[in-house]
Amino acid sequence: MRLTGLVESGELLSVDMRNLTLVFLFSLCLSACDNEEVQVVTEEATLLDVECAMHLYGLDVPQDIEKAMPICEKAAEAGAQGAQYVMGVYFLGGGNEEAAIYWFKQAAKNGRTDAIEQLEKLGIKQDIQ
Repeated sequence: MRLTGLVESGELLSVDMRNLTLVFLFSLCLSACDNEEVQVVTEEATLLDVECAMHLYGLDVPQDIEKAMPICEKAAEAGAQGAQYVMGVYFLGGGNEEAAIYWFKQAAKNGRTDAIEQLEKLGIKQDIQ
């Protein structure tokens, strides 16, 4: 199973992630593991992605989705594909399909394969170029 699948299923929550260096590397991998080519993102996007993941999954801080989502949105806007996918899932779960599609398309353009799968489930073909 890919790392992103382990995170999304919650299986990595039992792993001791207290070392910030590991969290940083973990976030980099979330942004690039589904790609054969590493996505180039800004340092700001990466740091926001780390902070988002920390609050979203309770890594070294209490899990707090309400606090995570504005941070995830900033990371997504800055180009972090992991955060873009999270935003799509968040909006889809909240019933805002239009916003979900927007974020899934952004993530798909950045090579996020599970975003492409989500778009296909919604009946949208995504031509990635």
